[in-house]
Order: sequence, then C-alpha cells, then structure tokens
Amino acid sequence: MVIQNDIDEMVMIQEIQKSYIQNMKFLNKQQKKPISKRINQWICQFR
Repeated sequence: MVIQNDIDEMVMIQEIQKSYIQNMKFLNKQQKKPISKRINQWICQFR
C-alpha cells in the first residue's frame, strides 16, 4: 500500500529534479561563479 506521504514525497522529488535541471541550464548560461559551488549551495537548501 502506498502512503499519501510517499506520493507527496515522490511528487516533491520530481519537482526538485525539474527545477534542478532548469537551474543547471540557467547556471550553464551564467558561468560567472564556479558552477559546482553554486550547485552545491543550491542542493544544500534541500537537505
């Protein structure tokens, strides 16, 4: 049986992945700061 919380979490993870990909594209365009640093900062917000 799938619990509602699990569904919510899966949806949230998908949303995060979508915005992560958008951020990657955005960061690739920016390239002002080292990208890995910015991605790490961004990922830390979700921990």
